[in-house]
Amino acid sequence: MYGIKVHIWLPVFVENGMWVSVEDSNETVNQNFINKRLDEVSELAKIRGISGIQLDYLRFSGNADDYPDPTKSLNNFAHDAHDRIKAINHSLELSITIMPETYFKKS
Repeated sequence: MYGIKVHIWLPVFVENGMWVSVEDSNETVNQNFINKRLDEVSELAKIRGISGIQLDYLRFSGNADDYPDPTKSLNNFAHDAHDRIKAINHSLELSITIMPETYFKKS
């Protein structure tokens, strides 16, 4: 009617104001938390009248360069969230807030 699109905002790797680690420095993935968030994505995708879901805080706390492969878990989460959303409602949009990381080549 008015052309307004509503996207639900979901802070991903933050809970109760505190960062939740995606993985530790040994690349051990926090799969229980990831599954919990993916289940929330699925439930949000079922809400009638929304146009999409906006993922925020899809990053590591602090310096991502402290982790061996900082993008792997984040990319996997984004792909899994996309697949769940599209399986429920193919017309929903997925958007992600990206925080730029400064790249420093380690010596």
